This record gives sequence, structure tokens and C-alpha cells, in this order.
Amino acid sequence: MSVYFQNFDSFLQKLKALDADCDKAARNVVNRMVNEGMAETMKETPVDTGYLRENWQSRPARKRGNGYSGSYSNNVFYGLYVNYGHRLVRNGKTVGYVPGFFMLEAGQEHVSRNYQRWMDTEIKNIKQKGGWGCS
Repeated sequence: MSVYFQNFDSFLQKLKALDADCDKAARNVVNRMVNEGMAETMKETPVDTGYLRENWQSRPARKRGNGYSGSYSNNVFYGLYVNYGHRLVRNGKTVGYVPGFFMLEAGQEHVSRNYQRWMDTEIKNIKQKGGWGCS
């Protein structure tokens, strides 16, 4: 699951106008998006044995083409079934449906609600420091 944020381009323009280290600031914001999204996803992950919840892993932000990318994932094989739900089969017959928890979507929604504030905070911090010298 990936999300594209339209305002990120304007965020980078503001950084350049402030003569800030665009790369460092963009990575800070993307890392915060990843960490906050993963924290919300972990919070929404149901716990039976704890195995699914403890196997969330994040990858740090990195530059990709004209933008930045960061992610988190879980390699537990049944994670998608827990997220999206699944059929309940007994003796070859479907006897019900187990609804999903949609924990990935909860993390995505959390980031979507807050990313603008995080970008504004980063710009505010740069203004307080006086910029870092842009490349």
C-alpha cells in the first residue's frame, strides 16, 4: 500500500525558498510519516499471540527519482487475512466470514490526517534554526 501526497512538492518548494537542506528535511518528514503510520497500525493490530504485532518493520526514507519513499511492512503470512478478513471454511464448506481489522488502513488514515501538520512543523523548526544551506 502506498500513498502519494500532493502537497509534498509544495513542501519541497518552501524548503528551497528557506535555503534549507531539502534532503534532510524531506527525509525527516517521510520518516515521521512511516513511524507514526506504523505506530498506529501496530496499535490497531489485534493480539492473540503477539507475533503479528511484533513483526512490523520499517524502512527509512530514501530519495527515489524526484520524490522520497519510506515504508513499513509485516512478513507474517496471515497478516493480510487479519487485515482484510477471510472466509471461514469447515469440512470444505464456507460456514462464515471473519471480518478484517483494517489496521493498515488505520495507519494510512492517521498519516493522511496529520502529514500537513508534520510538514509545517518541519518548516517551523527550520525557520527557528535559520536554515542549513541548500544544495
